[in-house]
Parts: sequence; C-alpha cells; structure tokens
Amino acid sequence: MTAAATASFDGLTSRNGPLTWAQRWSWDVLRELEPKENRLNIVIRAQVADGWGVDKVLAVVSDLVGRHETLRTTYHVRPDGDLEQAVHGSGTVPVTVREVAGDPVDEAVDELAMELYRGRFELAVDLPIRVGVVTRGGAAVRLVIVLSNMTVDGWGIYLLERELAARLAGDAAARAPWPGQQPLDQAADERSPAGLRVAAAGTRHWERELARIADITPPGRVPAGERPRYWSAEFTSVALSQAAYLVAEQRRVPPSAVLLAAVSAVLGFHLGQPSCGLFVVVSNRYQPAVRGTVGKLFQSSPLCLDLDGETFGDLVESTSRRLLRASRFGQCDPLQVAPLVHGDGPHRGAHLALPVVYDYHHREEAGADRVVDGIDELRAVAVESTFRWLDTLDDENMRLYVQVHEFDVRARVVFWIDTHYLSRADLAAIVFGTERLLIEATAGEIPLDRLGAVSGLVGR
Repeated sequence: MTAAATASFDGLTSRNGPLTWAQRWSWDVLRELEPKENRLNIVIRAQVADGWGVDKVLAVVSDLVGRHETLRTTYHVRPDGDLEQAVHGSGTVPVTVREVAGDPVDEAVDELAMELYRGRFELAVDLPIRVGVVTRGGAAVRLVIVLSNMTVDGWGIYLLERELAARLAGDAAARAPWPGQQPLDQAADERSPAGLRVAAAGTRHWERELARIADITPPGRVPAGERPRYWSAEFTSVALSQAAYLVAEQRRVPPSAVLLAAVSAVLGFHLGQPSCGLFVVVSNRYQPAVRGTVGKLFQSSPLCLDLDGETFGDLVESTSRRLLRASRFGQCDPLQVAPLVHGDGPHRGAHLALPVVYDYHHREEAGADRVVDGIDELRAVAVESTFRWLDTLDDENMRLYVQVHEFDVRARVVFWIDTHYLSRADLAAIVFGTERLLIEATAGEIPLDRLGAVSGLVGR
C-alpha cells in the first residue's frame, strides 16, 4: 500500500546567486545526457530505529533540508543566458510512504528506490530531492532519498549518510553543526579576487596537461567493438585492497595513488602507450569552512601520467606526486577550460577529451583493517575475487571510467568501458592483471620491464 505525505521546511531565508564551478560542470554534463540524465541520480538508503513513526522520520528530513541549502535549491537560466541557483526559504518535500506486509523489507526498499530514481529532475521547478519511507505495521523501517547529481558530490554523500545513520538510530546528539559555508557562499568565494587567481592557476594547469596528453602515442591495440557498445563491470577483491594498503605503507603514499599507478601501468602496457591521459576527480575542500558543506564542490583535473621509471615503486611515487599536483589545481572555471578542450565548440563534458576517468572518493585513508598479510596469504585470498558484468548502454561518452566504491578491508570498483577502446576480455585481463601486480609488489621491487610477465598480459 502506498500513501503520500510531505516534509515541510519553514522560516529560512531565500536567496539567489551564481552556480559554483562544480555545479556548472554538472549542469553541462546533465544537459549533454538529457533526457537520460536520471542515470546520474544518487540513491541513499538509511535504517530507522525500532518504534519510530513516519512523523518522526519526516522531522529528521525537514531538519536536513532546512540546514543544507543545496537540498532546497532550483536552477534556471537568466535572461542574459547565465545560470543562477535559487535557494528556497520555505516549502514542502513530497514523500512516498510504502507499507509492506508479507514482502521482504529489502525488496520493498529496492523497489521504492528504483521508482524514485527513475525520471529526470525538472531542476527549474523541482527541488532536487525525492523522499520515500518504507513502513511495516505502521512503523517506519527504512528511509530512501534520491538526489539530483547537481546537489551533492562524494564527500557530501558521506556527510548525509553519516548524519542520517546516527539521527535515525536515535542519537539526538548526532545532529551535525550548521554548515560553515553553503554552496552560494562558495560561489561568491570563487568569484572573489583570490578565487579568480586560483582559477587562473587551474586553467594554466589544464593547458599544460592537455598539451602533454595530445602528444601521447595512439593506442597500439584497437578492438573491433561490440554491441551494446558500452559495458559496466564490478570487481570485488580483498586481495586488491589489502595489497594496495601494504604498498601504500611501504611507499608512504595514499592507497588511491597505488591503485591508479597499477591500473595505469597495466592499461598502458596493454595499449602499448608510454603515458596515460587521465581525468581525475579531486577534492577542493581544503578550507575548514567547506568540510561540513553538503553541496557540489568536487571538481576534476587533467593528469598526464608518464609510465616510466625503473620500477613499479618509482611509478607509485611519481603518481602520488602527480595526483597531489592535480588536486592543487583542481579548482577552476569551466567556462575558461572549455575552449582548451573543445575549441569553438560547445562545452559538453571535458572528459570526452581524455581516455580515462578516475573517481576515487573513498573517505577514510588512515589504513584498512589488516585481515591478510604476506604475499602467500594475498595470493590465496585472490581466488575469491569476483568480476561480473552489470549493465550495458548503446549511448555514452566515456572510454574507460574507474569508480572506487569501497577501498578498505575489501575493494569494490566499478568500471565502464567503450568497447571501441577496450573489449570486455581486455578489461577483465587488465583488472586481474592489476590485482596480480599489486600482490607481487608487496614482496619487493618489480622492474617495469617485467610488468607484462607479472601482470599476466605477456603474449596476449
């Protein structure tokens, strides 16, 4: 049985202003995907404490929307053609309430989440949030929230999930402090003299990296292509994550750099290329004022990674330095960058110019819990790794997209490929080759001239 309810937010200030640069990136991507932009919608599921009624859950939702301006913002094009966001001071959020009887709760939650996920947000008139509550016997058991991609980045998802988990578990003290800075405040900072200097440095970084990427030798292997053209796969592995953390400890670098070095090295070997052109998702939340901000702040930065050096360890260390540099210049005005990528053409997602997108927004890098130690144990647990195909598309705009969903005790990494860039067999070989490379790297230096033999790609 399905019913309707609302969560109200009242008494808050309305205000308008320009988009953050990260919002502008997202706007252009969504316009490119229209009308299929719903594929980028974000789903959050949260458990509700025993005995809670729907009203109590909706009070949490109302407070959440009231404190985070991005959840009550609409977007439109002004008469002069520029973009503007409008933060609404009061209003209501429609809520779908789904009562389950004999059906399993998880199935009902998945069904409701998919219903809310489908369909694009009309961002000029719709608040970018959809809410559902699953109940059993009148008591709320799950909360489902679906957000537009304009609303939040990876860090913002983490903030929302963490707060909702605590609040809905009955922890009254878990209410997060008022965000130090809202997206409109960030947009004002970006257009200040200091912000424009940061953007100019970012644009110069784009110029340098794109020039280097343009000089990369074309791939030596080009597959015939498949139908459907675009495929998605998920790789889960305890060995991959545990090995990456061991190498990271040895080299004193982040595990994100270790994983990127390994994927790039094996990919470059397979394609016969001396460098890899990357579009890396980077955090620009350096200031304390925005660390608690729920909004679209993350941007992306180009990175030309040379696959040289004598050993894989050399590559890991150089990758870490290059990632730090990409992060340093990961805040820029997309309208300044667009001509560098597309010339006089329209801006339609800068990543189209770059073969590989690397999205690692895992939040905790203090170190994974050690469950496997030593190369023999890593080799043994690697037999439990799984690789499975998830989805297909006929129309997309990436060549290889690497998105890290988990990277702690185990790794869960999702890949999207253009089969005109990599075949499905190629991707599977590269993924398992990356795992083998990292496992062997825990035991000592691996000369890059042995990369093919260690990864298992020699002779393919």
